Amino acid sequence: MNVRNVSTMGMGLLSRQSISDTQKQLLVLQQEQATGKHFDVAGKLGAQISRDILLRESYNEAQSYLLNNKTLSSRIEVTQHAFSNLTSNGNDFVTKIVAALSGETAAGFMPSAAADLIENIESALNASFGGRSLFSGTVIDVQPLQLSHLTHPVTGYSPMEVIQHVIAAKPPVTDAASLANLLSGPDGIASVFDSTHSDGDYHFGATFYNGNDQDIAAKIDASTDVPGGARANEEGVRLMLRAAYTLAAIDPDSMPAGQYRQVLDAAMADIQAGMFKIQQKQAILGLSEQSIERTNERHSLMSDLMAKQITALEEVDPYETAVRLSHVMTQIESTFSITARINKLSIINFL
Repeated sequence: MNVRNVSTMGMGLLSRQSISDTQKQLLVLQQEQATGKHFDVAGKLGAQISRDILLRESYNEAQSYLLNNKTLSSRIEVTQHAFSNLTSNGNDFVTKIVAALSGETAAGFMPSAAADLIENIESALNASFGGRSLFSGTVIDVQPLQLSHLTHPVTGYSPMEVIQHVIAAKPPVTDAASLANLLSGPDGIASVFDSTHSDGDYHFGATFYNGNDQDIAAKIDASTDVPGGARANEEGVRLMLRAAYTLAAIDPDSMPAGQYRQVLDAAMADIQAGMFKIQQKQAILGLSEQSIERTNERHSLMSDLMAKQITALEEVDPYETAVRLSHVMTQIESTFSITARINKLSIINFL
């Protein structure tokens, strides 16, 4: 028969090792109780860990779309508000043109009224959201519209100077033919806004508009892109600005009254056509807002479902954890007591 000799020191060391191991279990259980999740999720789930990872990736993707779509929705809302301001100012300006045509107000007030409209358009379309320009296409760090009397650093002209130079280059308006030549003839006012003028520095995209022509699109889920904004060089905006700059730059006394009435009629037609184009753009953005709302509802629902599945995989039973924690604490207390008694054992005490 084999007989082992066990020293008091050896027994003490074994007890201390047992205490160390039990304390590690205590720390694990304390963390599980605090977080409500397994300390070692991968070890606990085993083969199901791949499913947990996929669920978390899908959950994070849905949450990312929800956050981005919320920001996108806010940007579109500001864009819609700016366009609404444009149409409101346009309607007010049409009312002023009608009053001038009917003789209720003097035609001499139209240049200043048109200058006010230009300022209102600039104020609305030079808006930004979160430090990002809303109406400059994909160039987000520039002011979309050059202010009417501010010299452009590249062309050396201000927008108003361009129109004044175009008018000065044309013969005086004396009849319908000379008026048509000024408004829509070669190198006339219209050529500035459709960028066909022979001088490239006079083009709308050179001196008036500082953005680019790229449409703004936004991805609201893995397979859906929607229009995410508008540009200050949209056709509707250019039509409104063409009318406003024409009336702001032309002196009513520089031509016969009959021809100036034709200028007012043409400007009113441009304003109304421009507002119609802008409202069409607003309708498109409205569809984007509806798509974002529906998509966010789906993302939110999927997030909730995946969160529940993740919780079911990763969470621990709080009652079971509490029982195990109590058991480990009792075990540690007992081990402390036994270890203390062992450390006091000595043959000297029995001699």
